Amino acid sequence: MKPALLVSGLAAGASLFLADHAAGQAPGLSAASAQTAPGLEEVIVTAEKRPENIQTVPISIVAFSAGDLRQLGMTEGFDLANQVPNMNVDAPVADSNVRYFIRGVGTQDFNTLATSPIALYIDDVYLGSTIANSVNFYDMQRVEVLLGPQGTLWGKNTTGGAINFISAHPTHTLAASGSAGYGNHGERFAEGMVNVPLTATLAARAAFTYSGRDAWIRNLAPDGPHNLDAFNKAGGRLSLEWTPDDTVTAYLKGEYLKRTGSTITGYMVPLSGPTDAFGNPALPFGVVNQAGGPSSDDFATWDVLARLDLSIRNVLELTSISAWRNAERIHEYELNGGTPALLINQAFFGNHDQFTQELRLTSENPGPFRWQGGLLYYFARETATTAVPFNETAFSAPAYITDDLWPESRKFNSGSVFGGIEYDLTPRLTAKGGLRYNDDEGSYRAMHYAVHPYSNYLNYLNPDPLADPNSVLVPPDTIDTGAHWSKLTWDAGLRYHFSADKMVYVNGSTGYRQGTFSSPSGSSVDQFRVLQPETNLAFEIGAKTSWFRNRLQVSAAAFSYDYTNMQVFVLQPIAAGSPLSIESNAGKATDRGGEIELKLLPADRWLISGALGYVHAIFTEFDTETSAGVPVSLAGNRLPRQPQWTASSLLEYRWPLANGASVLLHTDWNYRGDYYVNADNLHNPYIPRRTVGNVRAAYTPSNDRWELALWAQNVTDKHYPMGGYRLGFANSQIFYFGDPLTYGISATISF
Repeated sequence: MKPALLVSGLAAGASLFLADHAAGQAPGLSAASAQTAPGLEEVIVTAEKRPENIQTVPISIVAFSAGDLRQLGMTEGFDLANQVPNMNVDAPVADSNVRYFIRGVGTQDFNTLATSPIALYIDDVYLGSTIANSVNFYDMQRVEVLLGPQGTLWGKNTTGGAINFISAHPTHTLAASGSAGYGNHGERFAEGMVNVPLTATLAARAAFTYSGRDAWIRNLAPDGPHNLDAFNKAGGRLSLEWTPDDTVTAYLKGEYLKRTGSTITGYMVPLSGPTDAFGNPALPFGVVNQAGGPSSDDFATWDVLARLDLSIRNVLELTSISAWRNAERIHEYELNGGTPALLINQAFFGNHDQFTQELRLTSENPGPFRWQGGLLYYFARETATTAVPFNETAFSAPAYITDDLWPESRKFNSGSVFGGIEYDLTPRLTAKGGLRYNDDEGSYRAMHYAVHPYSNYLNYLNPDPLADPNSVLVPPDTIDTGAHWSKLTWDAGLRYHFSADKMVYVNGSTGYRQGTFSSPSGSSVDQFRVLQPETNLAFEIGAKTSWFRNRLQVSAAAFSYDYTNMQVFVLQPIAAGSPLSIESNAGKATDRGGEIELKLLPADRWLISGALGYVHAIFTEFDTETSAGVPVSLAGNRLPRQPQWTASSLLEYRWPLANGASVLLHTDWNYRGDYYVNADNLHNPYIPRRTVGNVRAAYTPSNDRWELALWAQNVTDKHYPMGGYRLGFANSQIFYFGDPLTYGISATISF
């Protein structure tokens, strides 16, 4: 299916019966019942740190309400790419290490302590590591996806974009709700919320989430693991909000999430011929013949947040956000893709602690001049060990060092000061500008241990792999270093309103991703790098318009990025040899493209929406080398894991029943073009294009108190790879696939 057809086909068909009238029902995407509003519902976002209508915010942003997330079947951050143009996600080992890509920008690094140029925030608090960055959607108020660098008001690692997950706050209304569902493959979930006003000024809210499933992958090996891709995930949130008067709001939140289960299983596919180097043929989708190696991915996260919003004489608003977060992870899996010979196991042990403190002053003056400014402090302490033991039997090399361990620790201290202004030059024309100064320092320490012979020393449960008696210190390879980086970033823009519902804007900005340290995981200290900061000079022009009394919204944007010192992870070799992962600063890259989005109410009870995105992102200067030390230039190659074309579409119809109840019929589809997995752009591996669709039918009674729904994800049972990696030996590449057809039933009730 061509990507444009997903959007333009629905829009063209709907335009045949577009009715520009104000009567009757006009449900928005998240509408739970009939509405009398003549147009699409207003969406309020805080992308620029103050509440604004999304149609007036002069940046590219996609927002999802709690109802949107439910109708779209989105349960975690991984699902966002299905409906966000020019966005892709990748989870090469499990949902605890999700990597986000927006407009061609993201991280290739699968190491435990990797950082990403797509910054994740939970309730305005930056998540400083990709370790355990799986965010469950439960009792959410809203999710905002900001496309493009956010170098002023969002201060950390945002050369590509930012995603803000916003939890629902306590209210002064007694309320409760709950949802539960079950599907094939043992798919199951439950969540609930209770909101209690404790006093006239104090309210509490408690929420929980649970999700899990059984193994859907069949293992032919009798002694192998038989829980492949099964997991259980549970968590909860408790929050308090105190509002003694209309000038003070104090918010306190604690949250915990834990996952136990297996990892995603890869499928070994021969590079040439019917079998790999060991004579193993490619197996059908959903079937592996995996030897008795371990497969698990367990993580736990907790955080505490305290926020104070204080209005000073209705002129200034002071905001203080203090937060502490911890994440720990133990992950191990068989790297060879589920074949009878146990070739390689890989294991990660990681722990991340962080503290953030933000102070922000915002003008409350509704006049032509508006401003805000503040300070941000960030501290992180991290430890990790990556282990890749080789099986001696397979390689028949008694003298071979069977594993190299690099226990590492990092510390980061970051401070920044920022400010931004807006000024209405005329009633229609507004100028804005901002500056942020970033000051970052980091320290790194790692020691090299060799293990011989391989003895399954980890048991994959022991967080101290150095306890193995076969560990031998390699003293020359001890790394103990530090670095300091700083950068002044800016943004400037103009916004012009042709009318109250039609606006164009132009922006220029710089994005900044602080420097960091690569993680050696092989036998050579040469893999270690001190990475310099990544910067992005970005320009964007866009328009946001509403038509036919807000029954049609059309937004479009075009962008141009120029990157310097892009931090790129390369899995070497370029052609053959043992795998070697290197992270370095690519010289330069350019990124051009755009998006168009529409949302349409063609007639009462109908909703159509769609989006189309295009990205052309290439390295213009990138010199690297093979594992044999041969120089290679990757200039001209496409940036990895970013499709050039993305598209999505959605169609909803609310069917009214005679008793006042209604049935909502919903379908959404998403298209992802083909893309390369690695920066070398070899078809090893290479991800083909795909189109995946979902359907949902929900019954709601006249009182809107409950809902019963039937749903199916990947309704055509498309077998598609999401990503992969090369082994560099055994004539093989590894693919990991998206979920097959999943269907079930769910119920929601509210009081």
